[in-house]
Amino acid sequence: MASSSSSFKSHNVSHFTERFIRMDDLSIKVGLSRSQIYKLIQGEEFPRQIKIGSRISVWKESDVDKWMSEMDPIEHLTD
Repeated sequence: MASSSSSFKSHNVSHFTERFIRMDDLSIKVGLSRSQIYKLIQGEEFPRQIKIGSRISVWKESDVDKWMSEMDPIEHLTD
């Protein structure tokens, strides 16, 4: 019986996998309401959403993580 291992090729798979998150999870992750998130997007202070359907928007989790690591919470306090 011939070995099938010659027809099998292993593929290098990156250990980094991009995740998309939706608004409910995003709001929990960053601790902001929907309206606060959209206000920051309007002011170009938060990553923009990606439309993946007519009524579905997602955010790249890596963009959100980067924003969180660079954000200074004191700047965003309002009276």
